[in-house]
Amino acid sequence: MTKKEIRGRSVNLLYAIMHVPEHFSVHTGQIILLTKLIRAESLDFYDFSFGAPLHNLRAPFRID
Repeated sequence: MTKKEIRGRSVNLLYAIMHVPEHFSVHTGQIILLTKLIRAESLDFYDFSFGAPLHNLRAPFRID
């Protein structure tokens, strides 16, 4: 497998490619958590009013 030097370390290129989306998904989770804590309310990504969760297609951030 191809090796590449990234930030002074020799890493497997496939590992580096797969690590990027994993890294950004962690940051996405952090942003969502902080947003929920600051807003102190549900972001309404899912609608639970029918029992089973349904994906809510409305924009989660409404400015009323």
